[in-house]
Amino acid sequence: MGDEGGDEYGYLKGALRALEGFGWERDDDLVLLVSGYDVWFQLRPQVLIDRYRRIIKDANQRTRKDLGEGAPNITNSIIFAAQKECSEGVDDLGCYAAPESPLPTDIYGSNTDTEAAMSRPRYIQSEMAMGPLVEMREFLRHAVNKWRAKPDKFEDLQAVFADIYGEQEYRREVIRSQHMSQLQQLSSWFFKSQSILESHPLNIEKKDDICEYGLTLDYEGQLGKVTDYPDSDWILYADANSVVAAAKNVNANPVGGLMIQSDIESSRPPFFSLASIEKDLDLPREMAWENISLFSNAWTGVTPALIYHNTSNSDKASFGDSWKRLWFQPYARTLLRAHARAPSLPVASEMLSPRTEKAWWDIVQTTPIDKSNVGFGVTDHDQGGTGAWMKWTDICSEEHQKAVFADDGPKWEDPVEFPPFPDMHPEWAEEAKKKEEEEAEAARKKQEEEAEAAKKKTEEEEAEAAKKAAEEQQGDSNPNHWEDVSGTG
Repeated sequence: MGDEGGDEYGYLKGALRALEGFGWERDDDLVLLVSGYDVWFQLRPQVLIDRYRRIIKDANQRTRKDLGEGAPNITNSIIFAAQKECSEGVDDLGCYAAPESPLPTDIYGSNTDTEAAMSRPRYIQSEMAMGPLVEMREFLRHAVNKWRAKPDKFEDLQAVFADIYGEQEYRREVIRSQHMSQLQQLSSWFFKSQSILESHPLNIEKKDDICEYGLTLDYEGQLGKVTDYPDSDWILYADANSVVAAAKNVNANPVGGLMIQSDIESSRPPFFSLASIEKDLDLPREMAWENISLFSNAWTGVTPALIYHNTSNSDKASFGDSWKRLWFQPYARTLLRAHARAPSLPVASEMLSPRTEKAWWDIVQTTPIDKSNVGFGVTDHDQGGTGAWMKWTDICSEEHQKAVFADDGPKWEDPVEFPPFPDMHPEWAEEAKKKEEEEAEAARKKQEEEAEAAKKKTEEEEAEAAKKAAEEQQGDSNPNHWEDVSGTG
């Protein structure tokens, strides 16, 4: 919880503290920051990472073109989600300095940009951001310092992020104006283009500021998409009726029809698993992505990797119903069980050069603990905000599991156990040590009992043999025995 500026200030500081806990060797890692309450993942990490690279590449090309020749080499590295309306006032930097959307001016047909629901996204959305750890850490540090310096100016994360993005875009416009070619100057004069540098009296104090953080937006909603506006629906791409119905539900008229995106189709199948086929791991492993329902933009055919539900604006009952429509239902419990039993492999990979491949592993492989009870970098404020690693079952109680699995199944039991790392959580180390001592004590007692039983059995066998030998010896020395024998017949 935040000690100033409200809860969201505390969240911001917590995120920064988490990133500051990583060493320099992790600077090139990609960080994905999302709202912890209502963001769902529907595509694989491979798709998410590949799209991040493509968006950055396209954004850098636009930036170089916009700034003109001779301008400083400014690049983009952090991608934020985009939204259609500005959350701040029209006089705020985050609103009037936001550049025009690069999407086609007819992407929603003839009504594009005529109303909020049909507008092209162009404003920053704070609920999702992705970028390299070192750049993300510096950006969050700047956001914390800015909020701390003016706590009365910002009410939430959206406000402070929008202000930083506005400052950056204003500064980029200053650079662009200084490096315009004669043709660009003539075009600007002829079409009477109005620059944001002239449209607001507050701009003058921003002209010499240096506030470049490599921010760009996910205009198409490739990484993530908010569900506030009725332009998307659940689509089963293999079913033509489903495609038509989705377009009809949102009054869409997609050009060229809708087809599942190639990067989704080429990724690992949704129910892929290396876990051995067993009775309790019954999954449709060969099912293709086009045969499952995906939340997609019915105008553009873009299927976001993440779905962001703004629960403050949406119906909570509908929100719960939509959770059950995600493709991994009703296989969620089985998928988690399969993940726990499967051998380790990268969740994504990319070629850095013809001879160099970079593999991305989940947290399990970098901290080898029980995969079904994997720890998350969660800052538990009840533990003093230490960011201690927490077990999955500690985060997701039995009550919450019913909602997560969307079934009436029993409490989750870990199908595989791995010893925890002592450095990750002291309590886990104590538990592991105690369990090891108990198992050793039980083994010692069992060994003693087996030795005692073997000794007793040996003594009994020896006693029985001695008794038998004594009886035989006694029989040999008895004279009446021969008398009895000789007296017969």
